[in-house]
Amino acid sequence: MAKKKTVPVGRVETAEEYLARGGKITICPPCERTDPEDIAYTWKPKRGRKKKEETPKEVDF
Repeated sequence: MAKKKTVPVGRVETAEEYLARGGKITICPPCERTDPEDIAYTWKPKRGRKKKEETPKEVDF
């Protein structure tokens, strides 16, 4: 039996509501890409957590 799709909890805006409040829909030509110079942030995987630096313990004499 197939699983039911989850319904988002919260307000879902329709295209008509978006246009009514002044939004504009941009139609882009097919296969058009953004120049890499124009992209402000790109996600890159990291190597995990940084290892904790070991500090030498002070010894009282």
